[in-house]
Amino acid sequence: MTNEDFILMLSHQYYKPLYQYAKKICNNKHFAADVVQDTLMIAYQKADELQKHENIAGWLYQTARYRMLHTLEENLYYEDLNAMPEYIHGSAGFEDDCITILDLYPEIAKQLNPQDLRLIIRHYEEGYNYNELAEEYHTSSSAIKMKMHRIRRQLQKSLREYFT
Repeated sequence: MTNEDFILMLSHQYYKPLYQYAKKICNNKHFAADVVQDTLMIAYQKADELQKHENIAGWLYQTARYRMLHTLEENLYYEDLNAMPEYIHGSAGFEDDCITILDLYPEIAKQLNPQDLRLIIRHYEEGYNYNELAEEYHTSSSAIKMKMHRIRRQLQKSLREYFT
């Protein structure tokens, strides 16, 4: 497959989900569209190696997240950082954004014990599912699910407290 065909395929398959992911985090449709465009441009530049990548979707989401963080750090396009806690407080999709929240607020990440932080990273950033984590930690997948639920609740509480 040519690089152009590959990027067209990626654009067709991932533009909308990447856009929704970025918009959910930043709550700005223009910023989200820019992030997705930047992500697809980076994918085009690395198309040869990306075609051989074992987790293309993960690479795209990770790249989009890094593009958002980089731009947010430069304070470009972002409307109001104070809107973030309200979004998270009522968000059913909070678990999808755990790693992004930890990147944006490292002081909250420091409140987690190292084992909990490692578990979150293994699941959300490295892509391990509950069964794989259960095997690694020598426990049941339901115990891992419960542990993850408790960690997410702790993160939400810490984030609310951070902004009050």
